[in-house]
Formats: sequence, C-alpha cells, structure tokens
Amino acid sequence: MTPNASAPATPSPTAPPPAAQPRATAAPDASPPAAIRRLAFLGADGQIYVINANGSQRTRITKPGGDDTEPPALYTWPTWSPDGQSLAYSRAVNSDVGPELSLLVTSLDGGAMREVFRNPLDTFGLVGQGAPHYIFWSPDGGSLAFLAATNDITLYVDVPGQNRGAETVSIGAPLYYAWAPDSRSLLIHGGQDLFLYHVDRGGIPGFLNLPSSLAFRVPDWSPDGRLLAFVGEAEGSRTLMIARADGSRLRSLSPAPNQSSFAWSPRGDLIALGSSSTPAGGLYDGVRLIDATTGRSRALVDGPVLAFFWSPSGDRLAVVGLDSSARHLSLDVVDTASGESRTVAEFLPSQDLQFLFTFFDQYKASHLLWSPDGTQLAFSGRLVEGGQAVGAEDQVFVADATGRDAPRAIARGALAFWPPPAPSGEPPLKTPVQLNIGGPHIGL
Repeated sequence: MTPNASAPATPSPTAPPPAAQPRATAAPDASPPAAIRRLAFLGADGQIYVINANGSQRTRITKPGGDDTEPPALYTWPTWSPDGQSLAYSRAVNSDVGPELSLLVTSLDGGAMREVFRNPLDTFGLVGQGAPHYIFWSPDGGSLAFLAATNDITLYVDVPGQNRGAETVSIGAPLYYAWAPDSRSLLIHGGQDLFLYHVDRGGIPGFLNLPSSLAFRVPDWSPDGRLLAFVGEAEGSRTLMIARADGSRLRSLSPAPNQSSFAWSPRGDLIALGSSSTPAGGLYDGVRLIDATTGRSRALVDGPVLAFFWSPSGDRLAVVGLDSSARHLSLDVVDTASGESRTVAEFLPSQDLQFLFTFFDQYKASHLLWSPDGTQLAFSGRLVEGGQAVGAEDQVFVADATGRDAPRAIARGALAFWPPPAPSGEPPLKTPVQLNIGGPHIGL
C-alpha cells in the first residue's frame, strides 16, 4: 500500500510458517514519566490488564475466578471511559445454571465494579466474532451504549445517574450507531434508515427523512455536532451526503460506489472515504479525502485498504493496507497535506484485531489505536519479516508513529487500546491503579 500507487486486491491474509524470535525491541524496565499513558489490553489468559506504554507496571483488572466461590471467568473487549478512569468489558462464565454473558464497568481509582447488563440465560449469542457486546461510551462519559445479542441484536443505553438500568433503544440487524459530540443523542443506522435517539428524552428513536441506503454501515458526525454524514441514493447513484442534524440542508459531496466507509477528520475540514469496487466490499480501493465544504476530492492512498484511522490532531491517517505479494497487513501513517507515507509495521493481526479492522468504521471512535498525543500506535498480532511471521503467539505492540523505530512488544495479548485524549488534546493526568478485586495481582 503506497500513496497513489495502485495494487491488485488479494485474498484475506493467511499465516505463513512461523520463523525465529521477534526482532521487536524489548520494553525497558525503567519507570515511565508521568506523561506516558497506559493501555488496556486483553491478555493471552483471557484477563484484562492495564500497562504503561513501555511495558512497565502491568496490573490485572479482572478476577479470573475458578475457586470455591466463583466459576472461572474470561473477559474481552476492554473499553476506556473518556476520562481514562474506568474500563467497561464483557465477561463470560460457565456457571451452574449454564453459560452467562455480562457487561461490567470497573473504576480504576478504587476498584469498584458494577454489572451494567446480564444477557438472558437462553441467549448465549455474540454480536460479532468473539464479541459478546459492542461497547461505546458517550463523549462525556455519562452514558454507556452497547449492543447485545438477545433474541436479536439489541441496542441499549445505560445512564448510571438515572438508576433506570439499561434501556432498550432499537432492535434488529444490521444496526450501527454514533454518539453526537454533545453526548445528548445517538445517530442510528438501522436497516436502510437513519434515526435520532435523544438520550435525555428517552422514548422511541425519531426517523430522519433522508435518502439513506444499505451501501454503508456507520454514519458520522462533524466534530462540532452540527452536521451528519451518510451514503445515500440520489438519482440512481450512491453518494456521500451531509445534512444538518435535523435532516435539513441535505447536500451531496462525492460519489460513493458500492460499499463505502468514511470518517470525519477531528478538525472538521475533511472526510476520509474508502469505497469498494465490488458490491460485497471487504477491501477498499484506496482512500480519498473529501473537502467537507466544497466536496472537492483528492486521492490520498491507492491500493487495497482494510481500515483507516484519523490521528487525534487530524493531520495524519493511519492506514491498514493489504500487501499483495506477502499476504500480510501493512500499517502506514500518511500525512494528509503532503501525502508522505511511512510504514510503521508489517504484521499478521490477531483474530480480534482482524475483526476490528473489518468493522473499523464502528470501532474507530470507541476503541483507539492512536495514543492520545498522536505519537504512537498500538496493535496486536505477530510481526512479519521477509514475508514470514515472527513467533508463534500474538503480542501487544507499541509502534512509533514516525516509523523510525521498530515496534516494541510489551505483552502477550490479543487486543490493546489507548484511552481517549483529554478535551484539550493533551493526555489526562495519570491516576494510579488501586484495585481490590481479590486474588494475586501482577505488577512488573
């Protein structure tokens, strides 16, 4: 994958034979400065941990069970609250009454744990591969929206301060959604239609009379919350469109043939758009940048692209491309002004990360691969060198966003995410992890 250099599409990556030991640099033992943020990661043992970016101070957040009081428990999909002080995640246990799935929130400053939702016992279903729930905090951290598989895919919203429990918002599939920047409403793409659900009012989501379509998954908001973006049908063709949040002032921006995904820049000036040349989608034929005011379009990246993520400052795009010859993924950072691209890593993703890439447009705002200051990227899997996978186990890597330094392996694990940036753009102050969940803790 190179800027404006075409490459043929190839099948999904497959694992080459494992080679020797990783070349990834070892994590130093020195204590990190306070400005270094933590990551939350899913360990190889099915437990959730937090860890500093240099691999120090690893702490287990979850309780494995398996003693006389609790059955063994496995956890997945750690999801940071916007203030970086809490983690939401899914838990699976095989109890005396059968398999149980639940969604929990743990406060990191004191270890208080709250059960947000427990799936009905007769519905042990997943919303996606390895995902019992899809979790998405509101930007202000006051509400938690999530998908669960009950009799059908169901969208719930939990507002802890209201003490009403998780409320049903929408039922059915396909079902995708995005929080408004002011946290007061959810923009929902259910089936072919768009709806707006006002969290502070409750009730039934209101239908937006817009020419929406099935040619995209997740709608998006402008950073100021004034506009929304979607792919609609206009005169027999599919087009990236924007409108006001009430559905007025509809405007077409750019053609969006077949299946498309898009992401509004944090600056609000550009929309990154990937469109597939085949109706089935799966890979995008590069990435274009669309001026959100004029609709002018320019190619940023050519070749097969699986996913893309804006940097917190909105001046770079992390692009996950498919290597056409070695059958692995490439993580590149592209400067959106100059088009200059640097390869950060070549790798085979973990199964969970592969799933995230497939649905990146839903995960892009809820599970962050960019560090809050935009200097690093996190990913999980195995590095590839000379076309061969290195090592036999998935690891968590932290990579320099400039591509100058080799990725550093900091733990064995399948998923890792950074907390969101503070509103000022600076990482929030680091809070020591103080947990009292029982059992031995791991601290390195």
